[in-house]
Amino acid sequence: MHTGGMRLFGFEIGGRSEPNARFDALAGQADERGIVWRDLIADGYRVRGDLYASGILIRYDWEWRIRELERRLNE
Repeated sequence: MHTGGMRLFGFEIGGRSEPNARFDALAGQADERGIVWRDLIADGYRVRGDLYASGILIRYDWEWRIRELERRLNE
């Protein structure tokens, strides 16, 4: 889903993606319940599926972060 970002060297930069919107909705639920989640998007927090180029974060692995946040919500 393209939502206003731009493409640079074949990568989507900026804008909002569907997985990111799902993460945002879950983060709202976590806030309501007092569940920690901001560490999942903190600087330096990397997971295998994140995409970096020359040390610059190009894309988060939103699917992994969604699964982790769902796990935290279900604890």
